Amino acid sequence: SGLRADAAALEDAFRLSGFFFARHVYEPRGLEPPDARAGFLAALRRHHAAVKAGVGEAG
Repeated sequence: SGLRADAAALEDAFRLSGFFFARHVYEPRGLEPPDARAGFLAALRRHHAAVKAGVGEAG
C-alpha cells in the first residue's frame, strides 16, 4: 500500500509488543528479552536517523 512507519510508530509498536512478550513469554519462563531485539531496535534508530539526515537510501 506504500505506507511507511515513522520512527515513533515503530518505537510504540515494539514497546507494546515487548510488554506482551515480557508478560506472556519471558517472565513466565524466567527468561530475559534477547539481545537481538535491542540490537534490531538500535539498528532501526540509526537507519531512521540517517534517513532523516539525508544519508544513504530511504528505502
